[in-house]
Formats: sequence, C-alpha cells, structure tokens
Amino acid sequence: MNTEYWISLYEEKLKILHYSEASVVHYQKAVRDFLNSSGAKVDHPEEISLKLIEKYILGFIAEKHIGLNYQRQVVTSIAKFYELVLGVKMPIGFLKPQLPKSKLPLFVSKEEVKLMIDSTGNLKHKCVLCLIYSGGLRLKELVNLKVSDIDSKQNVIQVAQTSGSKGREIMLSQVLLENLRHYYKKYQPAVYLFEGQNGRQYSKRSVQQVVRQAAKRSNIEIEVSPHILRHSFAKHLLDNGTDIRFVKELLGHQSIKSTEIYNCTGHSSLSKIKSPLDMLILN
Repeated sequence: MNTEYWISLYEEKLKILHYSEASVVHYQKAVRDFLNSSGAKVDHPEEISLKLIEKYILGFIAEKHIGLNYQRQVVTSIAKFYELVLGVKMPIGFLKPQLPKSKLPLFVSKEEVKLMIDSTGNLKHKCVLCLIYSGGLRLKELVNLKVSDIDSKQNVIQVAQTSGSKGREIMLSQVLLENLRHYYKKYQPAVYLFEGQNGRQYSKRSVQQVVRQAAKRSNIEIEVSPHILRHSFAKHLLDNGTDIRFVKELLGHQSIKSTEIYNCTGHSSLSKIKSPLDMLILN
C-alpha cells in the first residue's frame, strides 16, 4: 500500500476543515503508523478489517503502554481518516476507553485573588497575575501574547490560536490597561508582551513561579497554579450572573459542556440567590 498517498489525501481534508497545524500533524502520525502496521499486506485501506483494527489497538497498548487519552486520540484519528478520505463511518467507537469522571476544578475566592495581586510588588509579576485572572488565559496563551495583541482603542486583547484552543478576543480590563501602561514604560517589551532574558519569550515556569509565590505570600492553603486562576475567572463571572455562553467564548471552549463544570452549585452560590418570596414580600 502507498501509505504516503493516503496520508496526503488525509492532510488535504483536514486542512480544508481548518484543523490546526498541530492537530494535522498528530492525526497524520497516528494514521501513518496504523497504515504502515495494518496495511502491510493489503492494497487499499478498505481491505483492513474491523478485527485487524482492534488487533492493532490491542498491540499498541501492549507494546507502547499508551494511556487512555492517547488511545482515544489514535482511535479518533483512524475513524476520522476513514470518514473524510473514504466516506466510511468505521464503527470503532468501542475501542475508545471511557475517561474517569473529572473532579470539580479548584478555585480561589475573589478576596484571595485580590490578596495575591496586592501582595505582589514587582510590576511585571502583578501584570502577569492580572492578565491571567482578568481574561481567563491559559498559560501558553499568556506567554504567546505580543505587544500588538493589546488593543487599547477597542478595549480588547487578541488571543492567538494555539494547539487545543481557538483564537478569540477577550475584554481588556481598565485596571489591567493602567498597569500595562506603567509596565510598558518601565520594561519596553519589543515583541512579546512578557519577555525573559535577551528579549526572548517569558518562560512558562517563570509564570508558574510568580503565581505560586503570590499565593504563598497570601497564605492560601491550596497550591495555586495559572490554571486555577483561569478556573477562578470563570467561576466568578458565573457567580456574578454572566451568561454561560459568553463565558464559554471568553475561555475559548469548543463545547459548552467544558464550561458547565464551573457552574456547579454550592452553598456560597446559593446564598446569593434570593427566593422569589423574599423579593415579593421584603421588597
């Protein structure tokens, strides 16, 4: 079988559907490995039986000791190949293991976020904290931000697409904008908004350290990460009554199901909801 011929067709289909470059590479690799292994004795992918696909996945698990997520990715890649290139819906969903139910995300309170920001004297570090929390940015999105992504005229921040996230616009906080203006005058970044040594991109580890140290200074019991600040951004918006559809777009989620996990009801949230009887009688 001419594996590269089929892979090139697959690549075209994925690019037509605007899959990210990283996704195309991952899907291609998974299918290339599959065709090279399972298609060695056949002339056409349609000749590969369902049983042979199952055997390939079982062998892959035994040989590579792959995890649940990677197995799901490989099965999805193969199924998508058959659907897009051959127009065949291959019934291999049973080969995708069920993921364990995710735990509820951790948050910090609004008061704790304020403590973290107020306890941070370094202007650059303060801007890092404010940006993550004010826009719900992922760590990779933060370090990829460029000076040109800050649009003070429209009061928005342009967040570039990365693997696993879509590009989007988020609101530019006026408090953040004022801090960024002071920061820009002091540090004068050239390309990336936050630069490390020699003008290079600020490292993810440095950002994680900034967040951890701020939490430690604020005597917060849990170990706070940039992603927990992102969780807190979403939770606090929903607690304030922001429509979950807007929160979904701000977070860059593909599915609203990913956003619904922040909408869990707790006693603190319930305490903010007024009974209609109270509104009727007390008002």
